[in-house]
Amino acid sequence: MIKVFPALLTLLLPSALAAQNDCLLIKKKNKVVQRLWMGNEFVFQTAGQHWHKGKITRLTKDSVYIRPVTVQYHMMGTDTVSWPVEGYHYNDIAALPKKGFLISLINNSFQINRSAGHVHWFWIKSGVLFRAGAAAYTGVMLINNMSDKDPDKKVITKGLLTGASVYLFGFILKKMYSPVHKTGKNYRLVYINYAPPGSGTQ
Repeated sequence: MIKVFPALLTLLLPSALAAQNDCLLIKKKNKVVQRLWMGNEFVFQTAGQHWHKGKITRLTKDSVYIRPVTVQYHMMGTDTVSWPVEGYHYNDIAALPKKGFLISLINNSFQINRSAGHVHWFWIKSGVLFRAGAAAYTGVMLINNMSDKDPDKKVITKGLLTGASVYLFGFILKKMYSPVHKTGKNYRLVYINYAPPGSGTQ
């Protein structure tokens, strides 16, 4: 039994070291902005704007494998729940979250958690406040003026134009704003294996 253990360790050690050499680089043009190793958390978006989040369990030249892990909060404390491993080709990864966004499991799917952390003034940059404000202003204006026996049509028209202008501005902001970095032109994923000298591994 004593001789078996060193032999088993000899067989497992090279594979463990090889796994630790696998690395996934996130590059912005030619600059490395992040390095991801085994066990690191990886968050990304696939086609259809579906979010995925989990710990990296394996890296290959063309694919990444993650195990989604979620924390459930309840009265007695917290529970960590692990899900089956999922594999994705690098070409399936369409976007990466911008810095400051927290992706959480909400209603059984991973989504941007709007109430957690600093999200770079999301409510303003995405135009949500302007669209909501325009709708509220228009509603109140119509109620106040239509309740009069002789409503002033010029005031109503001016109010509708004001509300529509503010809403349009918020809509334009929504179209221009994105909480993600799309992969392809500027951002890309690069697999690297930092093999020891003379190992023969590429």
